Amino acid sequence: MSWAGSTPGHTQAVRRGMAVVVALLAVAACSNGGAAPATSVAAPAAVSRAGTIVFEGGTASAERLYAVSPASGRERRLAVDAASFEPQLSPDGRSVAFSRPRPAQPSVSDVYVEAIAGGAGRLVTTGRCPTWSRDGRTLLVSTAIGLRRVSVSGTASSVVPGAGTRCALEVAPDRLVLWDQQERLDLLVAGKATPLVTMAGCTLGPVALDPAATRVAFTAACPRETGGLYVANLAAARPMQVLAGVAYGAAWSPDGTTLASAFRPNPNAEHQLWLITADGSARRRIAGDIVNAPTWGPSPR
Repeated sequence: MSWAGSTPGHTQAVRRGMAVVVALLAVAACSNGGAAPATSVAAPAAVSRAGTIVFEGGTASAERLYAVSPASGRERRLAVDAASFEPQLSPDGRSVAFSRPRPAQPSVSDVYVEAIAGGAGRLVTTGRCPTWSRDGRTLLVSTAIGLRRVSVSGTASSVVPGAGTRCALEVAPDRLVLWDQQERLDLLVAGKATPLVTMAGCTLGPVALDPAATRVAFTAACPRETGGLYVANLAAARPMQVLAGVAYGAAWSPDGTTLASAFRPNPNAEHQLWLITADGSARRRIAGDIVNAPTWGPSPR
């Protein structure tokens, strides 16, 4: 395993395949002679109960979107009435963007936005892995012709130079984190990409940015080394493993103290929704089997 310091077509098949190649493992020896890499993260007393989490639930052919309260554990299905993936809550928690394969062309996905309170989803554009800008006015969407910044109305878009067709998160308007189920995460600044994190032989992503825009969380599937959930500081990019095992997807609580991930607690279990403090010191299961790709935001006002 190698770390790059200061000196990511997702499909259901990819995600399920990633889960198969990784088993629950202890922290493996890294390139620093066996010591687990660490970052300085304040330890909260317990997992956060704030906000709302949206996640994929159900089998691969009939996956729907659900919302759950971390405080009560109560779940409800969103109005989305077709198989939908890659949910991303808006910064204000009022809307969710997601991708949906076309019934007649399952290899092609469209991006929709739907109000959390209910109502029909609205088609925005063609593409996958949508993420919100920090001001909630645009979406970053991977398309066949490149990463595009698209207005939420879908009426305006532009290609992001230097990003290729990879998925992205906005740190600032001219600063993005790129990933696409590859062995590295890149930082794109003013059109130039440089390595942020590299884990040889692993597939990294999805990726989530904390509310302060200083840390990223991501899951790693590694056939020969430890996989799980990691946190990396953008300034140092030296990841800390906070959850070892088979996990997919990462989301930060609105207060930045806790992460949500779809985690398999044992090799015979399905992915379940777990909350983990950002330093890995505490964790709690809040939703049941066949869960994937959580996203966490403030409760809509």
